[in-house]
Amino acid sequence: MKKLLIVLIVSCCYLTVNAQRTLDTSWHGHWQGKLNIYNAKGEVQQQIPMQLNIQPVNGSDTLTWQLVYNTKDVRNYTLYSDTTKKQLLIDEHNGILLAAALYNNRLVSWFQVEGGMLQSTYTKTGNTITMEIMYSSLTQKIVSGGSNNIPEVIAFPINSYQFASLSRIP
Repeated sequence: MKKLLIVLIVSCCYLTVNAQRTLDTSWHGHWQGKLNIYNAKGEVQQQIPMQLNIQPVNGSDTLTWQLVYNTKDVRNYTLYSDTTKKQLLIDEHNGILLAAALYNNRLVSWFQVEGGMLQSTYTKTGNTITMEIMYSSLTQKIVSGGSNNIPEVIAFPINSYQFASLSRIP
């Protein structure tokens, strides 16, 4: 079990070092679809229109990353490569910076906010980008293992899940 854990840690370190640093131009454009918001029971609680607009800034690797929910909730972010830290960053323009990693066609960000962990994943396949967000409360955890040479494992149940399938629009 310890060998497996070491292999997983080394693999994650290797993937982090070798993650891509920029999105290719096929990500650029305007995308729209429906965002489904699920509760912990897996039931759709809300469905709203969503847009994602990704545009290059002055021919650089920096991109505008604009999310539009319900046509009126607009969030203007910037996605750029931090060469000193060798990672991608999402700047929310309010003092918040989120680390992100790009693996093939998947942009992933994982962070802690207001007592919970949130993972967002954007996956591009052809003319579709899917967005998934998972949220887990840090106070609701399941602790297991921790004896007889078995490492302690702390699991966090998913409290909320969001999914959107966005299609390219002209």
